[in-house]
Amino acid sequence: MVKKVIGAAAFAAFVLLASAPRAEASSIITVAGGTLGCFGVPGGCPTYSVNPWSGTEYDMYFYGASFNEQTDVVGSAGPFAIGAFGRDNDNLSTNSPDLDFTLQVTFTLPVGVNGSPSTFTAVIVGKNSGGGGPVNVNFDNTPIHFTYSNIGGSGEFYFSVFDVDGINKNTTADNKRETLYAQITGATFTTVGVNPNAAAVPEPASLVLLATGLVAVGLRLRKSTRKS
Repeated sequence: MVKKVIGAAAFAAFVLLASAPRAEASSIITVAGGTLGCFGVPGGCPTYSVNPWSGTEYDMYFYGASFNEQTDVVGSAGPFAIGAFGRDNDNLSTNSPDLDFTLQVTFTLPVGVNGSPSTFTAVIVGKNSGGGGPVNVNFDNTPIHFTYSNIGGSGEFYFSVFDVDGINKNTTADNKRETLYAQITGATFTTVGVNPNAAAVPEPASLVLLATGLVAVGLRLRKSTRKS
């Protein structure tokens, strides 16, 4: 009889542990957002706009854009366009100074996930060496890590941009601009898989305590049987 009690306790603990919620990881589906920019302010900008102008002899423009990108099975998306650069028909001077450009990228929370935070912002500085001829904008390409969570789990993704080379004059027309590209990598969302038809299951720590208690009861019964 005592052996049966102990066996039943062990079996009950095993069943409860086996039915506990399990975490499942999957790539997020969509990340949506848009870009703004600002020229000529090292280290950041007081204000950003969707179509900023450099205001110097470079006469360079940035054209912000919106995006809505779907990740693949390994949580990657891109390269995809997030804006473009162009220049008017100004004379280019070999004495033109270096020019900073600050990019602001704002994401909405991945589609279909209600959680926190609701938006993300990346601020990335691009630089060029000045002088005459085509302009190159060299961005900090280090991937930026974003995390988020909701009642059902948590997720993350990495965002980075590419450099833009060869921005010539007479390139303000749509078909002549130099496109700025970005990419998303490592996008995952880990959910807690729960059977909606199952009753509420205690936390694993509680299950261990329950199993230990049942075994202790069995051992106590065994001692009592021996004494009698």
